[in-house]
Amino acid sequence: MSEVPPIKSQQSTGAVDSGLRRFGLFIDLERKVRNAEDETEFGFLVVNETHNLVSYRQSILWQSTTMGFGKVLSVSGLSSTDPDAPFVQWVKNVCQHLEEQGQNVALRELQPVDLPDGLRADWDQWLPSCAVWLSLRGRQSEPLGALILAREESWSEAEKHLLTYLADTYGHAWWAMRQQKSFWWKRALPRKRIIWWALAASLVVALFPVRQSVLAPAVVVAKSPSHVRAPIDGVVDQVMVEPNDTVKTGDLLFTLDVTKLNSRLKVVEKALEVSRAELRQTEQRAVFDENSRVNISILKSRVQQQLAEVDYVQGLLQRSQIRATRDGMVIFDNVNDWIGRPVAVGEKVMLLATPSDMQVETWLPVSDAIKLSTGAEVKLFLNANPYSPIASTLTYASYEASLTPEGHFAYRLLSSLQERDEDLRIGLKGTAKIYGEQSLLFIYMLRKPLVALRQYLGW
Repeated sequence: MSEVPPIKSQQSTGAVDSGLRRFGLFIDLERKVRNAEDETEFGFLVVNETHNLVSYRQSILWQSTTMGFGKVLSVSGLSSTDPDAPFVQWVKNVCQHLEEQGQNVALRELQPVDLPDGLRADWDQWLPSCAVWLSLRGRQSEPLGALILAREESWSEAEKHLLTYLADTYGHAWWAMRQQKSFWWKRALPRKRIIWWALAASLVVALFPVRQSVLAPAVVVAKSPSHVRAPIDGVVDQVMVEPNDTVKTGDLLFTLDVTKLNSRLKVVEKALEVSRAELRQTEQRAVFDENSRVNISILKSRVQQQLAEVDYVQGLLQRSQIRATRDGMVIFDNVNDWIGRPVAVGEKVMLLATPSDMQVETWLPVSDAIKLSTGAEVKLFLNANPYSPIASTLTYASYEASLTPEGHFAYRLLSSLQERDEDLRIGLKGTAKIYGEQSLLFIYMLRKPLVALRQYLGW
């Protein structure tokens, strides 16, 4: 009589099918993760597709950095994460705290007691009670990040064992992705050769000859202006011209107040009349009185003195009217700034210049000073038209630094224009680029740091 083979139970068959199904899901998830195109797709698969193997309510993927500043890369159920969201900020603080503890275990169960008081108080608000920390590492065990899974039920040993394999798979895939995108050039050339090539290229670039240049504020000024100054002390009464007006020789520019001069002239003229009357009376008495003849010469001298004083006051009255000494354009500030303003002898009030005769005035700061020679190339970039530089040639460079109108020490440079632009006029401002001598690139780049170091060390 033959033996009847044993009949397999339905329960064992279902367990085998469930295990094969889970193994198939594991293989499929591994394939998807390794074929991810970027970290965004990788993070989305990790936090969402892992649920097909292990159930959880929330999943977070944490990305570490070598500087200690990580970030939340992905959160389950979200297509993108807002770094300023309260939940993301809390998770970031939790992950940074766990990384600072420096535990190298692949899987670690998390509980609120593992966190400091400031983070523990918000646990119930953001995460379920049971959570695990899966450390994701590369091929050389370098830390890449971590995966946090959280749910209400505790984790079984079988699930922990499966999650350990998943962590290893995720870490290797993540490491391979970074190697492929960030360090492809390391596989193309040996490391030592790359270093030697980099040093050689740096040396060639450092020894590359360049032309020194500096930038400084500049303004278009008149080339040979005539200074119109106050001929006497006084107060400006009227200004007959407007800024930028064109005048001819002899045109009245401005006048000074002559009230005091008119009063002084009347007093001097009255004294002259009295002196002349005394002289006539003395000359008449001298015919009969010899003693009166002695006073005649004294009175004549007094009359001549008063005549000279009258001429002097009249000359001052004439000089109170200031006229143009040449044809040109009047350059000065606002008219209202001068009316009623007291001026001293020799004080500059305005300029007379030829509109077509211009040059560029540049104030080069002391800290930017380089060796310059007459004839150096200068390019002017006007604020009104910075895209069309105007060529000029350096004609003058001051030997010593002087105070600028803004109160800074700088060298005054003058350069003549090589071309005439119809839109160019006196008073336009911009930036001048002054070219110096040839130099090596590393000297040109380290010029300011070397100057600062020399000043600091007192060389």
